[in-house]
Amino acid sequence: LNPSECSYAPGTKQFAWLEATLGAINRTETPWLVLAGHRPMYSSDTATDSGPLQRYIEPLLRKYNVDIELAGHMHATEVVSPVFNNTAFKQGVSQTGPTSWNFNNPQAPVHLTVGNTGAIIHEKFVSPQPEWSLYRNGTIMDLSLIHISEPTRHLSISYAVFCLKKKKKLTSTLIHVYATYN
Repeated sequence: LNPSECSYAPGTKQFAWLEATLGAINRTETPWLVLAGHRPMYSSDTATDSGPLQRYIEPLLRKYNVDIELAGHMHATEVVSPVFNNTAFKQGVSQTGPTSWNFNNPQAPVHLTVGNTGAIIHEKFVSPQPEWSLYRNGTIMDLSLIHISEPTRHLSISYAVFCLKKKKKLTSTLIHVYATYN
């Protein structure tokens, strides 16, 4: 899905396609629904413009119970708590380590930005950090490896962010998101 690079307002072919596709998914056969797109719906980077995605696409995520929105575009990593209409739903969210969270029965989609490759730039984040932003890191050059396991209503997503610094030192951060629906 690339609604951020074309017209996706209600009444457009893109919007109709997305709604029909989401509405046709059998959640018994497909317990997890992940929507991937180019631009993030939620980002605390100062260069983002997520307004149209939130206005037009976010209601569909809520209507069809999308679990995760996975995006890139921003050259940063950001983990966003369950959120809808800029309101964080933190009930059942617990941090289990510096870059690890459990989401127990999330009440809205979790948003992950993994836009870690591309131009060598430093991202600038808004201050203070929004309530819905759990973790954010803009680096010079990253590569994310994503692993999704368990095709049940218990989901574990882990991704390692490898960062090549100016002096060619390789560092890594493991980000772990664990979500369970009762």
